[in-house]
Amino acid sequence: AAYTISDNVFIANGISYLQGNDTVLTAENMAAGTNIFRLTRGTGDIEISNFTLDLNEQTGVAGIVASNPQNINIHDMHFVNVAFRAINMYASSGDMKNVVIENNVISAVPGDSSNKGVAYGIALANAMTIAEKYKNVLNPLWQQFVEEGTLGGNPNTASGIKVVNNQIDGGYY
Repeated sequence: AAYTISDNVFIANGISYLQGNDTVLTAENMAAGTNIFRLTRGTGDIEISNFTLDLNEQTGVAGIVASNPQNINIHDMHFVNVAFRAINMYASSGDMKNVVIENNVISAVPGDSSNKGVAYGIALANAMTIAEKYKNVLNPLWQQFVEEGTLGGNPNTASGIKVVNNQIDGGYY
């Protein structure tokens, strides 16, 4: 089966399995900041597998996004025509724990200076606290590092992260 997606598909907490059976989902006319699958904040205990997500080189559009994910397993997926992120997970207002990303195939736009810092196959991040004296500067974390040799602390934890056996072609690393 094949479907066109033009806005976020929200995945609510409590869904245990999202098994695509080789379904192809193609992004079309999606605005930057939207995603094919957006897991609701803090979603946990879910396994996502066997979809092909064609991001159609849409600017700022990701395949799977999760904030504060816990007990997530993403495997045996195909992500094609990635111009932003295939998988984007972060600990923004809570912890990121027990995330497994394995046996996925990701094909992104060519890695060159035009997409430096933009096109990544897999992005995992943890929020950093910005010191009060740097909150009004252009690049606060960089400024703090230059002046003090330190970076802001991490208010959240990221633990039990496993990223293995993924094939990534293209993008900027």
